[in-house]
Amino acid sequence: MIQDRHLSAIPTSPPENIAADLVAVFMAAWEEAFLTYAPMVANGVAAGDSDLARNPNYRRFLRAGQTIRWIGGSAAALRAARLIAQQVPGGDIVHFERLWSGLLSE
Repeated sequence: MIQDRHLSAIPTSPPENIAADLVAVFMAAWEEAFLTYAPMVANGVAAGDSDLARNPNYRRFLRAGQTIRWIGGSAAALRAARLIAQQVPGGDIVHFERLWSGLLSE
């Protein structure tokens, strides 16, 4: 497996292990999205785009969303956004519509 800085790995396994690898990467991305979204809500999510671009926490959050979208498509990204927003106090799907712009739609 090829190691990623923030997520488990990109599958390069034999075909019989690829599905399991993708599930593991998807779950790691989901956890990363949750863990990075909670502090963003606590510190405010209204930062400007240039501030977000310099925020390592936001970059991890966005990378997690991209991974979720890559594996499961826009429906999976939207479902993840809804569930994570519900699980985090002060969370709102509206945050994801901005912070994951383009990942939630076809």
